[in-house]
Order: sequence, then C-alpha cells, then structure tokens
Amino acid sequence: MCILFAYVAKPSTSTISRSQKYLKFVLAFNRDEYYFRPALPACFWKTDPNILAGQDMESGGTWLGINRKTGRIAALTNIMGGTVRDPKNPKVSRGAVLTDFLSSGSNFNGRTYCTNLYQDPDMLDKYNKFNLITIDLCDAGESHQNYDGASCPDNTVTHLPSITYLTNAANNSPPVSIHSSQDQYFGVSNSVWHTPFSKVTKGCQIYQEIIEKFTRDDWDHNVKVLLRDQLLRFLKSTDEHFPDPQMDKLASEQVKPFTRRVSSNFVSMPQTQYGTRTHTLIFLDSENYIDFYEWTMKEPINIENPTWQESSFNFQLCT
Repeated sequence: MCILFAYVAKPSTSTISRSQKYLKFVLAFNRDEYYFRPALPACFWKTDPNILAGQDMESGGTWLGINRKTGRIAALTNIMGGTVRDPKNPKVSRGAVLTDFLSSGSNFNGRTYCTNLYQDPDMLDKYNKFNLITIDLCDAGESHQNYDGASCPDNTVTHLPSITYLTNAANNSPPVSIHSSQDQYFGVSNSVWHTPFSKVTKGCQIYQEIIEKFTRDDWDHNVKVLLRDQLLRFLKSTDEHFPDPQMDKLASEQVKPFTRRVSSNFVSMPQTQYGTRTHTLIFLDSENYIDFYEWTMKEPINIENPTWQESSFNFQLCT
C-alpha cells in the first residue's frame, strides 16, 4: 500500500525571480511492507555508487531510488489484488524494474525504458501488477503526450515534464509521458493512475496546499526545514478516507476486512505484521541541488514502539 505524491514547477511559471533560488521538484513517498521483511535503509550502493536507494534484502531490488549522475528517479507501487503467488510459475521481483532503470546508460531515459518494457509483453508478464513512475530530472526528453491526471483535485489536467508512467495492470496500456509548462501536483498509490483511491485524491489536495505555502518564498534553509517537517506530518497522517469504492473493487476477500485500515497515508496493522515503515522526501532546487530525507523503522522492528532511523543526503545533481 505504498503512496507517492509529486510536485513539479517550471521556471517560467514560478513566482520567484530567476535570480533567486526556488524549489522546482518535490517527491513524497511512503513505503508499506511487512514488518518482518528485511531491508536496508537508503544509502549509495556499493554495486553502483551513483544510486541512492533503500534495498529489499529478499529480492535485492528497491521501491524508490535516484541516480545522482543521470538525474533519474524511479518509484514503484504494487496494484491491490495484483499479486499472485504460484510456486509453479514464480514471478520476478518488481523491484528489479527500478534497479535496471537506475543503472542504465546516460542516454537511456524513462520514456525509452518504459517503451521497451511495453513492447515486450512476455517480460511484463513475468512481474506481478505494478505502477512504474520514472522521472528524468536532467533531461526532459523529446517525446511526450498529454495525460488527464484524474487523481488530482478538481479534475486538474496533469502534464508533468520528463515523467513517464507505465502499468502492466490496464489492458496493455502504453506508457504515458507527462509534460507541461504549468506547475503540477499528482499522486498515485495501489490502483492505476486514472482510477485513484480516495486517499490519493484527497491527499493530492492537501499536498498542494502544503507546497503552495512555500513556493512564493526564496528557497533557503529555514523554508526547507519547515516544508520538510510539514510533509513528514502529512506522510504520517492516519486520517481515513473511507469508504472507497475503487479500493473495494480491487480488494480481495482476504483484504476487504482491512480496507478501512489502509485508507490513510500512514498504515498500521500490527495484527497482520504490516504497515508504513519508511518515509522519503526528495527536494530539487533551481540550482539542481538535491536534498534526500528518509525515516525508516530500525530492524528488528518493535511494532508497538518502533525506533525511527533518520538519514539525509545532499548533493549536486548531474555533475
């Protein structure tokens, strides 16, 4: 039950003078997983020191990562009801999709990667159902089309620069590149993008309200800290968005008794050993400087009283 929110601003639409530093990209992400599944907190990988990501120790993949050399971000959410466990036909870990993209060559952007996946249905079928979001921060790419971001408030049309979305859960839908000259807000969780859960629709509205408090100010340390703290509270929100017809539609009979519990940003289900165990925030300013923040439950996880391990990484992008 992961959830992702993003904001993208272009210099031409910013209220800040081009001579001032301003915020141009924000990503907020919650990772929900079984508490007993081992994982490493975010770090630069020994196998590729340009990749900053957490790591699932069962499969070796990740759920969210960034490559500081290429300026690529990749994130993945599962589709509710889209996981099939068949010992006779085991699926490949979905986290490998992100690892492959993050480690690909510098001329291999998100649009190309998603298109190649889409054109190989046998490969897509090897994975359980997923949403893949790739973001090229240093190269917007040339090919794009518009996408109606129904997950955003007030039916706002969401056209995001250098972002490509792909799912293998929507009847062979091609990848969508999202591009616009306007400031954008969007979100996605465990349904396909154009049929969002209620917590995504409402969350997108709240996320926008938070971001807009800070986009009219020069981007400095004090503003950064205030935004970070407000977004962390947003990710930790236990406000339920229930009932949710879309969630009920996707939930299996085993999951339906718990849909209320997973209708909030922060999920906590000790009885099933499952819940939100990692928060991530990524800020990018107009000078291509990244601030990466992570809060993750320290293992072994004490469900009743977890210890949150905080880390941050700061670096210049695409150098």
